[in-house]
Amino acid sequence: SSMELPADFNPGPNAASTVVVRPSKLVRVDFQVIRLGQISGHVEAPPKSGDDNDVETIVIRLEPGGRYTTPDYDGNFAFYNLPEGQYKVSIDDTTMPRFSVMNTQTGFDVEIKAGQDASKINFGYTIEIPQKPIRRINLGSDATAPIAQ
Repeated sequence: SSMELPADFNPGPNAASTVVVRPSKLVRVDFQVIRLGQISGHVEAPPKSGDDNDVETIVIRLEPGGRYTTPDYDGNFAFYNLPEGQYKVSIDDTTMPRFSVMNTQTGFDVEIKAGQDASKINFGYTIEIPQKPIRRINLGSDATAPIAQ
């Protein structure tokens, strides 16, 4: 029964078959099942500094299919039960922490082959807080004196 297959298997292309059963005769029908794969990865984040760097809020998207997930506290994520094919795994840049700068590419093309899991994907980013420029003003009485730096 295709309803009783484990979650990491799908019925093959011929999931149904018509069989003639005769009294006292043995009938055999073989069905193909396909093992599904997975894509896993890690988001390498800088050490937490307050609420501005929460790796668990980053959204990771899988196309085709429109699936998405978020990493756990340690930055690990996975997509399970995927049929064989080509996929694109990417970080949704609108969900990245403030002042984050990616130090890896933002998307990876991944191929899953029957019965095999894809290689692990690694994303990484740093936090680069912009510095405000400092402007110095000479408040002395001599307006022609050079400004001390």
